[in-house]
Amino acid sequence: MQPKEEYAKICKKHKGMPSWDWLNKNFKIKIEDEIPLLEQIRTNVVEKLDTIARSVLEPIISGGENFCCFYERGMLTPQDKDKIFQIYKQMQSLLWKSNALSIDFSEKAATEWLTSVKEIFDGNKVPLLEICNKLSAGWINYKKAGSDTSYHG
Repeated sequence: MQPKEEYAKICKKHKGMPSWDWLNKNFKIKIEDEIPLLEQIRTNVVEKLDTIARSVLEPIISGGENFCCFYERGMLTPQDKDKIFQIYKQMQSLLWKSNALSIDFSEKAATEWLTSVKEIFDGNKVPLLEICNKLSAGWINYKKAGSDTSYHG
């Protein structure tokens, strides 16, 4: 059975799940024959959620001083930073629920998780794009303040 057809059967049993096309568009689902379909979908989704949470959002809100984030935090308002943190919390929650599925997998729990992913991902797409666009514009318009000073003893 083709993955799309197998997924359609699962969707008939569990209402409210994201469509195959939505999953593919947002998470680029890669299928291997040996691994159960829902487990593969979960793995693909987690990969992107982890990238968003840990590579995009976390460096901005963590206070860790890597070069770009030092400047980017200055491009954001306190409200922007709060919005980022709220999105980060939701992404982390999804990642931990996925960890629980990797420990104790069930079709029902996996389908409920995928339904949550769609709701949270769709609900945060616009704010994430706004933050990305704001930071992109911030870099384009960035003017280095003053001149470098150095100590000459």
